[in-house]
Amino acid sequence: MRTLKPAEILDYAVFAAASVLLLRLLVVAGLVLALTGGRPGPGELLILTAKPLAFAAAAAAVAAWRARSREALRRGLRASALAGIALAAWPPGWIDTRENALGLASRCADCVQDHDYSGSEGKDGYPSCRFRNNSLGYRDVEPAFPPDPSRRRVLLVGDSYVWGDGIPDNAETLGYLLRADLERLAPGRFTVMSAAHPGLGLYGYLRFIDVLSERYRPDAVVVGYLGANDHDPFDPQLILERLPRGGPVRNLLLNLGAAQHVHAASVENGERIWGSERGRGFIAAAFRGLSANALADGYRLLFLSYFPHEPLPEPIETLELPERLRYQGRASDLWYAKDFHPKTALNRQLSRALAERLSR
Repeated sequence: MRTLKPAEILDYAVFAAASVLLLRLLVVAGLVLALTGGRPGPGELLILTAKPLAFAAAAAAVAAWRARSREALRRGLRASALAGIALAAWPPGWIDTRENALGLASRCADCVQDHDYSGSEGKDGYPSCRFRNNSLGYRDVEPAFPPDPSRRRVLLVGDSYVWGDGIPDNAETLGYLLRADLERLAPGRFTVMSAAHPGLGLYGYLRFIDVLSERYRPDAVVVGYLGANDHDPFDPQLILERLPRGGPVRNLLLNLGAAQHVHAASVENGERIWGSERGRGFIAAAFRGLSANALADGYRLLFLSYFPHEPLPEPIETLELPERLRYQGRASDLWYAKDFHPKTALNRQLSRALAERLSR
Protein backbone atom coordinates (compact mmCIF):
# COMPACT_ATOMS: atom_id res chain seq x y z
CA MET A 1 0.00 0.00 0.00
CA ARG A 2 1.44 3.36 -1.09
CA THR A 3 2.26 5.86 1.65
CA LEU A 4 0.43 9.16 1.21
CA LYS A 5 2.51 12.28 0.82
CA PRO A 6 1.87 15.24 3.15
CA ALA A 7 0.36 17.25 0.29
CA GLU A 8 -2.06 14.42 -0.48
CA ILE A 9 -3.10 14.12 3.17
CA LEU A 10 -3.73 17.85 3.23
CA ASP A 11 -5.91 17.58 0.11
CA TYR A 12 -8.04 14.89 1.71
CA ALA A 13 -8.36 16.84 4.97
CA VAL A 14 -9.24 20.15 3.29
CA PHE A 15 -11.89 18.66 1.03
CA ALA A 16 -13.39 16.53 3.79
CA ALA A 17 -13.72 19.59 6.03
CA ALA A 18 -15.12 21.70 3.20
CA SER A 19 -17.69 19.07 2.28
CA VAL A 20 -18.83 18.75 5.89
CA LEU A 21 -19.26 22.52 6.24
CA LEU A 22 -21.09 22.84 2.91
CA LEU A 23 -23.32 19.92 3.79
CA ARG A 24 -24.02 21.48 7.18
CA LEU A 25 -25.15 24.70 5.50
CA LEU A 26 -27.56 22.80 3.26
CA VAL A 27 -28.92 20.72 6.13
CA VAL A 28 -29.44 23.75 8.39
CA ALA A 29 -31.23 25.61 5.59
CA GLY A 30 -33.40 22.56 4.87
CA LEU A 31 -34.32 22.23 8.54
CA VAL A 32 -35.31 25.91 8.76
CA LEU A 33 -37.54 25.48 5.72
CA ALA A 34 -39.11 22.36 7.27
CA LEU A 35 -39.74 24.12 10.58
CA THR A 36 -41.37 27.10 8.87
CA GLY A 37 -43.44 25.10 6.40
CA GLY A 38 -41.27 26.37 3.57
CA ARG A 39 -42.18 29.99 4.33
CA PRO A 40 -39.56 31.55 6.60
CA GLY A 41 -40.13 35.14 7.69
CA PRO A 42 -38.27 38.08 6.13
CA GLY A 43 -34.57 37.52 6.66
CA GLU A 44 -35.21 34.53 8.92
CA LEU A 45 -33.43 32.01 6.71
CA LEU A 46 -30.41 34.29 6.40
CA ILE A 47 -30.31 35.00 10.15
CA LEU A 48 -30.39 31.32 11.08
CA THR A 49 -27.87 30.24 8.43
CA ALA A 50 -25.42 33.14 8.77
CA LYS A 51 -22.70 31.28 10.68
CA PRO A 52 -22.87 28.04 8.62
CA LEU A 53 -22.83 30.18 5.47
CA ALA A 54 -19.70 32.04 6.55
CA PHE A 55 -17.83 28.84 7.46
CA ALA A 56 -18.94 27.09 4.27
CA ALA A 57 -17.82 30.02 2.10
CA ALA A 58 -14.39 30.11 3.73
CA ALA A 59 -14.00 26.35 3.40
CA ALA A 60 -15.08 26.42 -0.25
CA ALA A 61 -12.47 29.10 -0.98
CA VAL A 62 -9.70 27.01 0.60
CA ALA A 63 -10.86 23.88 -1.26
CA ALA A 64 -10.89 25.75 -4.57
CA TRP A 65 -7.33 26.89 -3.92
CA ARG A 66 -6.22 23.32 -3.17
CA ALA A 67 -7.89 21.92 -6.34
CA ARG A 68 -4.86 22.87 -8.40
CA SER A 69 -4.88 19.68 -10.47
CA ARG A 70 -7.27 16.97 -11.59
CA GLU A 71 -5.64 14.48 -9.26
CA ALA A 72 -6.04 16.80 -6.27
CA LEU A 73 -9.68 17.34 -7.25
CA ARG A 74 -10.26 13.58 -7.49
CA ARG A 75 -8.74 13.09 -4.04
CA GLY A 76 -10.95 15.85 -2.69
CA LEU A 77 -14.12 14.41 -4.17
CA ARG A 78 -13.33 10.98 -2.72
CA ALA A 79 -12.79 12.52 0.70
CA SER A 80 -16.03 14.48 0.42
CA ALA A 81 -18.01 11.39 -0.51
CA LEU A 82 -16.56 9.36 2.36
CA ALA A 83 -17.28 12.12 4.86
CA GLY A 84 -20.89 12.42 3.74
CA ILE A 85 -21.46 8.66 3.83
CA ALA A 86 -19.95 8.39 7.32
CA LEU A 87 -22.15 11.19 8.70
CA ALA A 88 -25.29 9.69 7.18
CA ALA A 89 -24.54 6.14 8.33
CA TRP A 90 -23.29 6.80 11.87
CA PRO A 91 -26.07 6.71 14.49
CA PRO A 92 -25.80 9.82 16.74
CA GLY A 93 -25.90 8.06 20.09
CA TRP A 94 -24.39 11.04 21.98
CA ILE A 95 -27.39 13.36 21.46
CA ASP A 96 -28.91 14.57 24.74
CA THR A 97 -32.46 15.26 23.51
CA ARG A 98 -34.43 12.11 22.84
CA GLU A 99 -38.03 11.16 22.27
CA ASN A 100 -39.60 9.20 25.11
CA ALA A 101 -42.45 6.69 24.90
CA LEU A 102 -44.99 9.55 24.93
CA GLY A 103 -43.36 11.40 22.02
CA LEU A 104 -41.99 14.15 24.26
CA ALA A 105 -38.49 15.61 24.41
CA SER A 106 -36.48 14.02 27.21
CA ARG A 107 -33.08 12.85 28.34
CA CYS A 108 -32.05 9.21 28.68
CA ALA A 109 -34.59 7.03 30.52
CA ASP A 110 -33.82 5.23 33.79
CA CYS A 111 -30.26 6.50 33.83
CA VAL A 112 -27.82 8.44 35.99
CA GLN A 113 -25.61 11.14 34.44
CA ASP A 114 -22.73 12.80 36.27
CA HIS A 115 -21.47 16.17 35.06
CA ASP A 116 -18.33 18.00 36.16
CA TYR A 117 -18.58 21.65 35.10
CA SER A 118 -15.16 22.72 36.36
CA GLY A 119 -13.81 23.01 32.83
CA SER A 120 -16.78 24.91 31.38
CA GLU A 121 -16.20 28.65 30.96
CA GLY A 122 -19.93 29.33 30.62
CA LYS A 123 -20.87 27.61 33.89
CA ASP A 124 -19.38 29.81 36.58
CA GLY A 125 -19.37 28.16 39.96
CA TYR A 126 -21.47 25.17 38.92
CA PRO A 127 -20.90 22.22 41.25
CA SER A 128 -20.63 18.65 40.05
CA CYS A 129 -24.16 17.51 39.30
CA ARG A 130 -25.85 14.13 39.28
CA PHE A 131 -28.95 13.78 37.12
CA ARG A 132 -31.12 10.78 38.00
CA ASN A 133 -33.86 10.29 35.40
CA ASN A 134 -37.08 8.30 35.63
CA SER A 135 -38.51 6.05 32.91
CA LEU A 136 -39.77 9.09 30.96
CA GLY A 137 -36.30 10.68 30.95
CA TYR A 138 -37.14 13.43 33.44
CA ARG A 139 -35.28 14.41 36.59
CA ASP A 140 -37.99 13.32 39.01
CA VAL A 141 -39.41 10.36 40.88
CA GLU A 142 -41.19 7.69 38.86
CA PRO A 143 -44.71 8.97 37.98
CA ALA A 144 -47.76 6.90 38.84
CA PHE A 145 -50.27 6.39 36.01
CA PRO A 146 -53.06 6.59 36.94
CA PRO A 147 -52.26 8.82 39.92
CA ASP A 148 -53.78 8.46 43.38
CA PRO A 149 -57.35 9.85 43.01
CA SER A 150 -57.48 10.80 46.68
CA ARG A 151 -54.76 13.45 46.22
CA ARG A 152 -54.76 16.72 44.31
CA ARG A 153 -52.41 16.40 41.37
CA VAL A 154 -49.88 19.08 40.43
CA LEU A 155 -48.06 18.91 37.08
CA LEU A 156 -44.88 21.02 36.91
CA VAL A 157 -43.36 21.72 33.47
CA GLY A 158 -40.49 23.94 32.41
CA ASP A 159 -37.07 24.22 30.86
CA SER A 160 -33.59 24.06 32.42
CA TYR A 161 -34.73 26.20 35.36
CA VAL A 162 -37.21 23.54 36.45
CA TRP A 163 -34.96 20.70 35.25
CA GLY A 164 -32.23 22.03 37.53
CA ASP A 165 -29.21 23.00 35.44
CA GLY A 166 -26.55 23.71 38.07
CA ILE A 167 -28.51 21.97 40.83
CA PRO A 168 -26.24 19.23 42.22
CA ASP A 169 -28.85 16.65 43.20
CA ASN A 170 -32.43 15.80 42.32
CA ALA A 171 -33.54 16.46 45.90
CA GLU A 172 -32.74 20.16 45.40
CA THR A 173 -34.73 20.65 42.20
CA LEU A 174 -37.94 22.64 42.25
CA GLY A 175 -40.12 19.55 41.76
CA TYR A 176 -38.68 17.65 44.71
CA LEU A 177 -38.82 20.68 46.98
CA LEU A 178 -42.40 21.50 45.99
CA ARG A 179 -43.44 17.93 46.75
CA ALA A 180 -41.91 18.18 50.23
CA ASP A 181 -43.36 21.63 50.95
CA LEU A 182 -46.88 20.61 49.94
CA GLU A 183 -46.62 17.54 52.13
CA ARG A 184 -45.54 19.75 55.02
CA LEU A 185 -48.42 22.19 54.54
CA ALA A 186 -51.10 19.66 53.62
CA PRO A 187 -50.05 16.11 54.57
CA GLY A 188 -51.46 13.46 52.28
CA ARG A 189 -53.38 15.91 50.09
CA PHE A 190 -51.04 16.49 47.10
CA THR A 191 -48.93 14.63 44.61
CA VAL A 192 -46.47 16.31 42.24
CA MET A 193 -45.14 15.26 38.85
CA SER A 194 -42.26 17.24 37.32
CA ALA A 195 -41.56 17.04 33.57
CA ALA A 196 -38.96 19.52 32.36
CA HIS A 197 -36.42 19.57 29.56
CA PRO A 198 -33.67 22.15 28.91
CA GLY A 199 -34.47 24.58 26.12
CA LEU A 200 -38.24 24.14 26.04
CA GLY A 201 -40.43 27.13 25.21
CA LEU A 202 -44.13 27.82 24.83
CA TYR A 203 -44.60 25.18 22.14
CA GLY A 204 -42.95 22.52 24.28
CA TYR A 205 -44.93 23.53 27.37
CA LEU A 206 -48.17 23.26 25.42
CA ARG A 207 -47.30 19.82 24.04
CA PHE A 208 -46.11 18.52 27.41
CA ILE A 209 -49.32 19.65 29.11
CA ASP A 210 -51.49 18.23 26.30
CA VAL A 211 -49.89 14.79 26.46
CA LEU A 212 -49.30 14.46 30.20
CA SER A 213 -52.68 15.84 31.30
CA GLU A 214 -54.41 12.93 29.54
CA ARG A 215 -52.59 10.47 31.80
CA TYR A 216 -52.05 12.51 34.93
CA ARG A 217 -55.35 14.45 35.04
CA PRO A 218 -53.86 17.40 36.95
CA ASP A 219 -55.84 19.68 39.23
CA ALA A 220 -53.15 22.32 38.78
CA VAL A 221 -50.44 22.90 36.19
CA VAL A 222 -47.41 25.05 37.06
CA VAL A 223 -45.24 26.41 34.24
CA GLY A 224 -41.77 27.82 34.89
CA TYR A 225 -41.96 30.85 32.60
CA LEU A 226 -38.99 32.95 31.43
CA GLY A 227 -40.91 35.55 29.45
CA ALA A 228 -39.37 36.40 26.07
CA ASN A 229 -36.75 33.65 26.50
CA ASP A 230 -39.57 31.11 26.17
CA HIS A 231 -40.95 32.55 22.93
CA ASP A 232 -38.44 30.71 20.75
CA PRO A 233 -40.47 29.14 17.92
CA PHE A 234 -37.86 26.41 17.43
CA ASP A 235 -37.66 24.73 20.82
CA PRO A 236 -36.44 21.12 21.20
CA GLN A 237 -39.97 19.68 21.15
CA LEU A 238 -40.90 21.29 17.82
CA ILE A 239 -37.58 20.33 16.24
CA LEU A 240 -37.92 16.76 17.51
CA GLU A 241 -41.37 16.45 15.93
CA ARG A 242 -40.16 17.75 12.57
CA LEU A 243 -37.07 15.53 12.36
CA PRO A 244 -37.31 12.31 10.34
CA ARG A 245 -37.91 9.32 12.60
CA GLY A 246 -34.76 7.57 11.48
CA GLY A 247 -32.42 6.94 8.58
CA PRO A 248 -29.55 8.83 6.98
CA VAL A 249 -31.29 12.22 6.87
CA ARG A 250 -31.88 12.21 10.63
CA ASN A 251 -28.29 11.09 11.18
CA LEU A 252 -27.04 13.98 9.06
CA LEU A 253 -29.20 16.50 10.90
CA LEU A 254 -27.94 15.41 14.30
CA ASN A 255 -24.33 14.53 13.48
CA LEU A 256 -23.86 17.90 11.78
CA GLY A 257 -25.39 19.71 14.75
CA ALA A 258 -28.11 21.27 12.59
CA ALA A 259 -30.91 20.88 15.12
CA GLN A 260 -28.74 22.24 17.93
CA HIS A 261 -27.60 25.17 15.78
CA VAL A 262 -31.10 26.23 14.73
CA HIS A 263 -32.34 26.26 18.32
CA ALA A 264 -29.28 28.15 19.60
CA ALA A 265 -29.35 30.67 16.72
CA SER A 266 -33.07 31.24 17.24
CA VAL A 267 -32.55 32.02 20.92
CA GLU A 268 -29.54 34.22 20.17
CA ASN A 269 -31.45 36.24 17.55
CA GLY A 270 -34.81 36.02 19.27
CA GLU A 271 -36.15 39.54 18.91
CA ARG A 272 -35.32 39.62 15.18
CA ILE A 273 -37.38 36.46 14.68
CA TRP A 274 -40.09 36.60 17.34
CA GLY A 275 -40.82 40.24 16.51
CA SER A 276 -42.01 39.30 13.02
CA GLU A 277 -45.70 38.92 12.25
CA ARG A 278 -45.31 35.16 12.07
CA GLY A 279 -43.43 35.09 15.36
CA ARG A 280 -46.10 37.15 17.12
CA GLY A 281 -48.77 34.88 15.70
CA PHE A 282 -46.94 31.82 16.98
CA ILE A 283 -46.74 33.24 20.50
CA ALA A 284 -50.39 34.31 20.52
CA ALA A 285 -51.50 30.88 19.30
CA ALA A 286 -49.50 29.15 22.02
CA PHE A 287 -51.10 31.24 24.75
CA ARG A 288 -54.56 30.64 23.28
CA GLY A 289 -53.91 26.92 23.34
CA LEU A 290 -52.68 26.95 26.93
CA SER A 291 -55.68 28.99 28.09
CA ALA A 292 -58.24 26.97 26.13
CA ASN A 293 -56.94 23.65 27.43
CA ALA A 294 -57.01 24.83 31.05
CA LEU A 295 -60.61 25.97 30.67
CA ALA A 296 -61.67 22.81 28.84
CA ASP A 297 -60.02 20.38 31.26
CA GLY A 298 -60.78 22.37 34.39
CA TYR A 299 -57.31 22.61 35.89
CA ARG A 300 -55.69 25.61 37.50
CA LEU A 301 -52.92 27.09 35.34
CA LEU A 302 -50.18 28.96 37.20
CA PHE A 303 -47.12 30.57 35.62
CA LEU A 304 -44.09 30.94 37.87
CA SER A 305 -42.61 34.07 36.28
CA TYR A 306 -38.86 34.44 36.70
CA PHE A 307 -38.66 37.73 34.75
CA PRO A 308 -41.06 40.65 34.18
CA HIS A 309 -43.39 40.28 31.19
CA GLU A 310 -46.63 41.50 29.66
CA PRO A 311 -49.92 40.47 31.34
CA LEU A 312 -50.97 36.92 30.44
CA PRO A 313 -54.44 35.97 29.18
CA GLU A 314 -57.06 34.47 31.47
CA PRO A 315 -57.33 32.03 33.14
CA ILE A 316 -53.54 32.00 33.61
CA GLU A 317 -52.47 32.99 37.11
CA THR A 318 -49.00 34.35 37.73
CA LEU A 319 -46.64 34.10 40.66
CA GLU A 320 -43.98 36.71 40.00
CA LEU A 321 -40.61 36.81 41.70
CA PRO A 322 -40.37 39.84 43.98
CA GLU A 323 -37.60 42.27 43.09
CA ARG A 324 -35.28 40.98 45.81
CA LEU A 325 -35.31 37.47 44.25
CA ARG A 326 -34.82 38.46 40.62
CA TYR A 327 -31.57 38.13 38.74
CA GLN A 328 -29.52 41.28 39.33
CA GLY A 329 -26.96 40.79 36.57
CA ARG A 330 -24.33 39.20 38.79
CA ALA A 331 -23.65 36.06 40.79
CA SER A 332 -25.35 35.83 44.18
CA ASP A 333 -26.54 33.29 46.71
CA LEU A 334 -29.62 32.83 44.51
CA TRP A 335 -28.28 32.95 40.94
CA TYR A 336 -25.37 31.84 38.81
CA ALA A 337 -24.08 34.78 36.80
CA LYS A 338 -22.96 33.82 33.30
CA ASP A 339 -26.07 31.94 32.22
CA PHE A 340 -28.30 33.24 35.06
CA HIS A 341 -29.72 29.93 36.31
CA PRO A 342 -31.25 29.57 39.79
CA LYS A 343 -29.31 28.08 42.66
CA THR A 344 -30.76 25.77 45.31
CA ALA A 345 -31.41 28.69 47.66
CA LEU A 346 -33.75 30.30 45.13
CA ASN A 347 -35.50 26.98 44.47
CA ARG A 348 -36.23 26.70 48.18
CA GLN A 349 -37.87 30.12 48.32
CA LEU A 350 -39.87 29.55 45.15
CA SER A 351 -41.03 26.14 46.32
CA ARG A 352 -42.39 27.57 49.56
CA ALA A 353 -44.21 30.35 47.69
CA LEU A 354 -45.71 27.88 45.21
CA ALA A 355 -46.79 25.48 47.95
CA GLU A 356 -48.53 28.27 49.85
CA ARG A 357 -50.35 29.41 46.69
CA LEU A 358 -51.40 25.90 45.64
CA SER A 359 -52.55 24.82 49.09
CA ARG A 360 -55.04 27.66 49.45
